[in-house]
This record gives sequence, structure tokens and C-alpha cells, in this order.
Amino acid sequence: MEEIFRDFWWLLFPLAFLVAGGFNAWLAERRRSDALRLLAAYAAQGKEPPAELLRSLEATRAEPVKG
Repeated sequence: MEEIFRDFWWLLFPLAFLVAGGFNAWLAERRRSDALRLLAAYAAQGKEPPAELLRSLEATRAEPVKG
């Protein structure tokens, strides 16, 4: 068992990048959902949302796949 860790220690780096990428994607999704929830609250009150909120949603919009 100890030999596996000694021989394949370098696999920790790709695994760490995979975990960090997944965590980053989860945080980005939470930011988008929080912004959409805030936008819905402004719409329910009939108020104009701040331009910065709209810009942040526009910046996180996924680009369509061209094919």
C-alpha cells in the first residue's frame, strides 16, 4: 500500500486541480443563482435593477456552441 503512494504521488496534483476546478464551478453557479434571485426580487418589487447587477449577469452568460 505504501508503494502506491510512493510511486504515484504525482497524481495528487491533477486530483487537486480537478477538485479546485469543481469548487470554482460550484462557486460560479452560486454567484449566478444569487444574482438571478436578486434580479427576481427587484422585478417583484417593480424596481429597476442596478446596472452592475445586469453587467454581472451578462458577463457570466455562457456562449452558445457553434457547430
